[in-house]
This record gives sequence, C-alpha cells and structure tokens, in this order.
Amino acid sequence: MKVVLPSFWLSCAIIFLAWIAKLQFVPGGDILFRFGSTGATLALVAQLLLLPRHEAVRTSGMAGLFLVNTSALALLYAGMMLKVAHVLDTQLQKDLVLDLLGIPVLLAALTYSFGQSAKVLASDREAKVLLMRHVLYPWTVFVFSYLFYVVYSVVLARA
Repeated sequence: MKVVLPSFWLSCAIIFLAWIAKLQFVPGGDILFRFGSTGATLALVAQLLLLPRHEAVRTSGMAGLFLVNTSALALLYAGMMLKVAHVLDTQLQKDLVLDLLGIPVLLAALTYSFGQSAKVLASDREAKVLLMRHVLYPWTVFVFSYLFYVVYSVVLARA
C-alpha cells in the first residue's frame, strides 16, 4: 500500500500536465494523458487487490465500500483515457465507455456510498483516514479531471 498511493498521485500529476498540454494544443498531450491514465488505473487496480486485506478495512466492515468505489474509479479513469486520448475511433465507441457505462457506475457507487454512511460514521479513525485517502481524494481528482474535459470540449467546439 505504500507504493500505490504515491504512484496514483504521480499519475494524476501527469494527467493534469496532459490537460494543460491539450488545452494549449501542444503535441504530446495525448501520450501524456494515456500514460497518466494508465498509471492511475493500474494504481486503482492494485488498490482494489490490496486494500480489502488491510486490517482497518476488514474490522470496520467497509470492504464493500472500498471495493465498489475503487472499481468505479478504475472504470472511470480508463474510460476517460479511452475517450480523451483518442484511443478509440468512432464517437459511439468513446461514448459507450465513459458515458453509457461510466455514468451508471458512478451513480451506483454514489448511491451505495450514501447507503453506507452510518457504517462510515461508526468506524474508527484509521478506517476513515483510509477512506479519505483511497476513495475521497481519487473521486475529487476525477471530478476535477472531468471538469477539465468539459472545458476542453468547449475549447474544441469554439476552435
């Protein structure tokens, strides 16, 4: 677990550098975005495999909460890479991954998370810290990245 979180943050820094490059129409933004999104997705998959084994997660009964949110985040980061970095060719393929699969997964994860709020409030401090570091921070970074995508779409529409 000591490697997963720093590698995720490094990948997110690369993603935001890629957004800056893409917004300025600098060549190489797609490559940076692919690299950063792949790293973030792999870090989330590693977290998906390692986090449920953590003692604080098992004793708090929040393993399902971590699994659902981490799975949703991994799918959304992969979908964002496929859509933004021009990996897929047609617009239908791009929309299928992020919009048609990602948004329902996002809503399901949010609904499940709010349903588990009593369990979160009753958990110990260590489980709450893990939830904040491994679930809430990645969701926040994804929301900001999605906002950059909206800005990028507006810039492309005006260009």
